[in-house]
Amino acid sequence: HMILFNPGYTHAIIANVASGHVYVMRAADRKVVFNEDTGQQAHAAIPSPDGKRILVANQNDKKLTEILTDYTTDQYQVARTIDLAADSRLADLSAFPDNAPICLMFTADSSKAYVTLRGGGLAVVKIPQSPEEPLAISAAFPKTTVAPNGCGTIRSADGSKMYVNSGTLKSGQLYVFDTFSDSLIKTLDLTEKGQDAHGVVLTG
Repeated sequence: HMILFNPGYTHAIIANVASGHVYVMRAADRKVVFNEDTGQQAHAAIPSPDGKRILVANQNDKKLTEILTDYTTDQYQVARTIDLAADSRLADLSAFPDNAPICLMFTADSSKAYVTLRGGGLAVVKIPQSPEEPLAISAAFPKTTVAPNGCGTIRSADGSKMYVNSGTLKSGQLYVFDTFSDSLIKTLDLTEKGQDAHGVVLTG
């Protein structure tokens, strides 16, 4: 469903949404060096900028799964998970009606990830470097702030902002977050330009 490369572009990370498997494929010889079922519907598997982990959005069991990575030795390990459906920060069903993670992106220092939610809203997940510390939600924005079906998250070139979009068959929005304060600094309604916004990239 999605293919991204690690920071060194030596390995492709492939999310298989139907089966729930995540593949890591070595680019040099196209060999799959990791193949693991991480949960129900691996919708997106995103490598961290520091090259130390992959975070998987398992859509239908509403969990994020961490895979620790060593691309040099091809050693990979499924590690921590966080159950978004059970997290108290997202317990208000009127604000967070469906906590399935859809898309995500790490901040530049790999310490946090911005995660869009299927029913609307966004969670900022803290990712401690120590594997002994749990993944935890450090900030949350309800569906009235971030519309449902968000599936575009990308950080700015300098890492200071995170761009997020969401859309339906009748609407399209773009949100700009400050990644240092985790605050929403701009919302743009794109509906007049097009509907069902689904993905965002930066120009060179």
